[in-house]
Amino acid sequence: MRAAAAFGTPLLAEYGTEVNGAWFPWNGRWHGQAQGAADFAAAYRHIIDLARRNGASNIVWVFHVNHVDDPETDWNRFENYYPGDEWIDWIGVSLYGALSPFETYTIPFTDVDNALKRIEKMAPDKPVILAETGTDVRNPRAPAAPWAEAAFAALFSNRWPQLAGFTWWNEYWENGDDPARATDLRVQSNPDLVAVFRRALQNPRIAP
Repeated sequence: MRAAAAFGTPLLAEYGTEVNGAWFPWNGRWHGQAQGAADFAAAYRHIIDLARRNGASNIVWVFHVNHVDDPETDWNRFENYYPGDEWIDWIGVSLYGALSPFETYTIPFTDVDNALKRIEKMAPDKPVILAETGTDVRNPRAPAAPWAEAAFAALFSNRWPQLAGFTWWNEYWENGDDPARATDLRVQSNPDLVAVFRRALQNPRIAP
């Protein structure tokens, strides 16, 4: 924290990525459900308070959630984990299309709608970023280029004025020993996807 303060330049930082997803050990499922959600919010407040007391006022604190709660229960709603406006600067959301080449269901980009409506009620004055997005470039049920094209069209349409930016998760990882089952979200792995990015980002005002 002292090193962050000495750095001086604004830094984005988050604690407990996708906290409303049971795939992470900080989700309330593993800590008493509703009590776990309350404890997470308190822990995040404590971390931020410590940073500020050590002079790290340059840290921009992000509350990062998944676009849907898993499990979808009242105690696991991401609002229950929110530390509060006094502590959080930005809200981050994750939404992926397909996370492997063999998934039978892919999520439309516009499924972020419901999360953004909830965030607007929870923290109406906070900027929102798509902290993680992307889709597998080899999934035959959801070709990556059309998925990204629809994503950019929605992003640049002012459909979600609270969105301040996005991050495409440009990554590759193995799912067992068979390379054919590996996940590949890398833009450079798909020429059609590269073309979509070039068109959209060179001139966002006329994005597809």
